[in-house]
Amino acid sequence: MIKRKHRFYVKVKDTRVSFGSVKMKPNRCEFISKEYGVKAGKNFYLPFSYGMETVRSYHLREKIYTKEEMRAVLSKDFERFCKDLQKKGIQIRENSVKIHLYEKSAKAMGTLFLNERITQEADTEIITIERKETDESVGTDD
Repeated sequence: MIKRKHRFYVKVKDTRVSFGSVKMKPNRCEFISKEYGVKAGKNFYLPFSYGMETVRSYHLREKIYTKEEMRAVLSKDFERFCKDLQKKGIQIRENSVKIHLYEKSAKAMGTLFLNERITQEADTEIITIERKETDESVGTDD
């Protein structure tokens, strides 16, 4: 049976305060965090954030797959990973990931080149500042 536990947290700069407990055996669980920055206005981020940490336990079991089943599982997992990136606004520029099938195992391996979507460009106003320089030729030396 898969167990899930949740913990809310608030983070101010490098200090994090958590509410709740998510203790599980660390080698049989996965940690998922979603963190949200707090903004004042459209573009000014304040120095604190909040989030939810989810811990999900899992059980290992051995299962024998055919090569085609292994290829299908890895393809589906990789497609889900790419869709999650796109939902976050990250664009995949180049994909060189290949599925490698071996005698008793398989793995997806390669490189993704990503472009993160940035905020829109805004025109800026150039301000000219006049600088008054002191006349050093009139100074006196003692």
